[in-house]
Parts: sequence; C-alpha cells; structure tokens
Amino acid sequence: MTNTDLRQTTLQTLGLTGNGLLRFLSRPTDQSLDSALEADKHAQIAEEEQKVRQNAEFSEKKEQRLKELEERQRLEQQAVERERIAQAEEAKKKAERAVLLQYASRPWR
Repeated sequence: MTNTDLRQTTLQTLGLTGNGLLRFLSRPTDQSLDSALEADKHAQIAEEEQKVRQNAEFSEKKEQRLKELEERQRLEQQAVERERIAQAEEAKKKAERAVLLQYASRPWR
C-alpha cells in the first residue's frame, strides 16, 4: 500500500466498523508525509520509465528477430529458385541431348 493509498483510506473503507483492535506498525522517520509522498511519486515515475525502457528493448529485439527471419526466408527462397533454375537447365540439356541422339541415329540419305 502506498502512502497515497494510506492517506485516502479510512477505517470504514477497510471494512472496520464498530469495536475492534487496530495494530499499526511504523518506523520513525524524519520525513514529512508530503516528502514521503513526493519520494513515492518519484519512485513510481522511475518504475514507469523502467517499464518503458524494457518495452522499447523488447520491441527492438522483436523487430531484429523479424528482420532475421525475413532474411532467412529470403535466402531460402533464393536457394529454391536457384535449384529450380538448375533443374530447368538440366531438363533443357537432356532434351537437347535427346534431339541430338535422334538426329545422330537417323540414317544418312
């Protein structure tokens, strides 16, 4: 519970009505309530800034992983395309050889 929460909380909002025993532990400090609230506010701001930095780092890492994945996919696609071209060239060479063999096996007139 933050100091702000303590300042805004009453016994009734905590559900304590009627007779009862309330035990409250505190430690001595030379800070006023306002300075403690200000320190708490600064701590919350620092925590939020840390979260923003972590989110930015996460986003950068995610973006880098996506770029790496895209590059890998591009390289794989290039390899597939090279293989397809090589197979097409091989098929063309086989067809040319078959035509040459056909002509070579014909009797000369």
